[in-house]
Amino acid sequence: MKILLNFIKYFLIATGVYILFVFFEIGGSYIEEAGFLGGIQNTWYLIISHLTNLILFSCLMSILIIARKNSLKKSFIITSLTFIIFGPLLLLYSNYIETELRMNSIIIRMENILGEKFNEEELKEKRKSFGINEQYQTVKELNISIDSLDKKINRDIKDLERFTIKIPDSSLVSKFDSDKIHKYKLIGKKKEDINPRISKSNIQRLSSQLIQINFVEKKQREFKFEKYSRFLQLIMLLYLLILGSLIGNRLSDQRLISILAIGLIIMIIVTYFFQMTKSYYIDDSNLLVVVFYAIILIGLLLYFSLLIPKARNLTMGNIG
Repeated sequence: MKILLNFIKYFLIATGVYILFVFFEIGGSYIEEAGFLGGIQNTWYLIISHLTNLILFSCLMSILIIARKNSLKKSFIITSLTFIIFGPLLLLYSNYIETELRMNSIIIRMENILGEKFNEEELKEKRKSFGINEQYQTVKELNISIDSLDKKINRDIKDLERFTIKIPDSSLVSKFDSDKIHKYKLIGKKKEDINPRISKSNIQRLSSQLIQINFVEKKQREFKFEKYSRFLQLIMLLYLLILGSLIGNRLSDQRLISILAIGLIIMIIVTYFFQMTKSYYIDDSNLLVVVFYAIILIGLLLYFSLLIPKARNLTMGNIG
């Protein structure tokens, strides 16, 4: 029981440190933007609308301290309890509460900058406008948006035939890269009578249509990644709790500040990994960067799993 109470104590302390850091990091620019009270309010709403990051940080720091003073078995028990409690809450929060808080955060920030409140009609219009963006949608709404975009993409791809049947395959090969030709099956279709002047016009229209399709496909990937990220956060939470338990236990002979510094570095690496994964999935950016961060995260887990802890000055029965 004492170990659980200590975890809660350290969690609250870490939460306070995180909140102070955000206020010092961002609060200044928000105060300059909307005045002292408005800036404080905007910063606070920013924090509670991104509570997932706070929970990941506080859980990692708390388990590092707990594992440093207790056996690995007890640390894993706390890890399991923490994940069982925070996992479902985090999923429910990110799916229903966080989306609403994010929208409120933007609206309140706009009101503070303008120095006046929106009326009911304006609020309704703002919510409708923000509601089409993926970060403000629940998983159910994301699925609807993804299906809607998928239908549009299929219609637009099918519509490409209107142009390709009027363009010689040789022109298509010379004007478009092979990936697009194979992906959208631009060649090999039965051709109509081809007029060179009309063919040139159709190439331009086909190019515009492909740009539109690529834009919608990217938008669909954004909605998909937002959906997947709600579940990826749970994996991140479990990873940080397990790794935190291992680090705290294996480095129990080290100074607390050193262990917390390692935890902070790991938190930064996890954040970058998440960002790079998103960039790769949506923009098809460099896969090697994602692989690099993934190897670091896996390597850290393996290293601290196999590292043999030095003899402790504390007995294994000591708690928190």
